[in-house]
Amino acid sequence: SPPLSDKYKSITLNWLQQKDQRNSEGHRSDNSSRVMHSAKPLQLIDLPEDYVDLFQTYCDLNSDVRCLKCKNVPTEPGLCLLCGALVCVRSVCCVDGTGKFGECNTHASTCGDGIGIFLLLKKSTILLIRKGGGCLYPPVYLDAHGDEDDHLIRGRPLFLNKERYNQLRLSWANQDINQ
Repeated sequence: SPPLSDKYKSITLNWLQQKDQRNSEGHRSDNSSRVMHSAKPLQLIDLPEDYVDLFQTYCDLNSDVRCLKCKNVPTEPGLCLLCGALVCVRSVCCVDGTGKFGECNTHASTCGDGIGIFLLLKKSTILLIRKGGGCLYPPVYLDAHGDEDDHLIRGRPLFLNKERYNQLRLSWANQDINQ
């Protein structure tokens, strides 16, 4: 086999020939021509318009959708808005090996690099997690009058408020989610 330096010369000459060919075809050779065509805006999962559809899909005891870790329908389910996984919220069944973090924190560390956005399905509120800490964000499902129904007490139909959901997405995309 040829010496290693000859291999590098051959590879370099090949690259230069390809570059010359691209330049002769009218392509720019500077870095400004490098565009990521596969880049997509950061998106959260699609949610249904009607909260009842979401609730029936994830909270029905006969549902096929189960917690990935314990394989049960969670008593207090959380829906990861980054990937769509169902997790157990405030439950001892899915605590990590150290006993320090629950499933939301554990999932956030693997799914969102420490950031988690969960829709608490039996409360209609959003749980934001960042590196082990958390806070609540206003619900993205509102009634016909634009009112929130925390903990689903009033029992009025709830509908996705696209403006709030988009604001949540923008906060996440702009890295504005703070503890």
